[in-house]
Amino acid sequence: MRRHGLWIGWVAACSTAPLDGSPNSVGTFATLTMSAGSDPSSGDTSATETDPSVATSEPETSATATAEGSSGAGSTGSSSGSESGSGDSSTSDSGPDPLACSDGDLGQGLGNAVASGSLAGAIDDMAITCAGGGGLDAVYLWTAPAAGVYTFDLSGSDYQSAVAIFDPSCAGAELGCNDGAVAVNSSLTVDLVVGQQVLVVIEGVLGSVGNYVLDINSGPGPDFACADGGDLGSALGSVASGSTVGLDDTFTASCASEGADTVFVWTAPAAASYTFSLAGSDYDTLLTVQSPDCGGAELACNDDSGTLQSSLDLALAADQTVLVVVDGYNVNSGNFTLSIL
Repeated sequence: MRRHGLWIGWVAACSTAPLDGSPNSVGTFATLTMSAGSDPSSGDTSATETDPSVATSEPETSATATAEGSSGAGSTGSSSGSESGSGDSSTSDSGPDPLACSDGDLGQGLGNAVASGSLAGAIDDMAITCAGGGGLDAVYLWTAPAAGVYTFDLSGSDYQSAVAIFDPSCAGAELGCNDGAVAVNSSLTVDLVVGQQVLVVIEGVLGSVGNYVLDINSGPGPDFACADGGDLGSALGSVASGSTVGLDDTFTASCASEGADTVFVWTAPAAASYTFSLAGSDYDTLLTVQSPDCGGAELACNDDSGTLQSSLDLALAADQTVLVVVDGYNVNSGNFTLSIL
């Protein structure tokens, strides 16, 4: 009877209800068996021949399958959560390109004509503090090859230019700006560290446009602060006129004692010999040409050329810039006319 009871307990484990109709632990097994998919109305006794180890594993198998299904669904959810939390660049918004305004990368280029082009058809990418603002511009990325002072110069351009330097971002801070207040074309010197990147912004004064040529050189640029007459560009013919009356005597000359003077910047349009003349002036003149710096070396000097007016010839290289000093002999001053041929 004891063995029979044990056998009944096992049959109950495989059937849907206890044989004696009383509630006991066998009902719990029946519930598990039903959840495993047994038919409660079949009365199938074949379960009496089943190995108990298999019977007890059936609910676990069912539970494991459910867990895998849950794990599968959970894995998908977990994967989604992982993607949203991982900062995956494929789905994150990194914002606008900080260099979208740049027209090109000049690398570490140095020398003349590192960049050239035209502002015609350009757009206004950057707001600079000089030149009246709001003009069309060209923007270049540039990297300092070494620590030092660098000069960004637009003296070869054919319009009234401006240049500004910014930190390397379209929204970066301005490091400097020059609109050629003394000269027609601008030049700006900044101190940079090795590897420092900057944006070079080329613009025009009060919206002027034209063809630009950008030179980048190491070391301080020429000092044109003394050029009170302005920048004549590469003009030929009768290029300037005015009066030296009441002006200061700022330059000395090797060929005569001097008086009141005025100074112009001029750039040779091509390699050639040029004649600088003050013919037509109404006083005893003195004329010198100097290297492009207010403290630069004298290249040529003339007091009189057959008359009281001065004239001199000087061979220059293409794009060579000089200072032309219109002076007076021995404190003389008056109305002058300057020609370059």
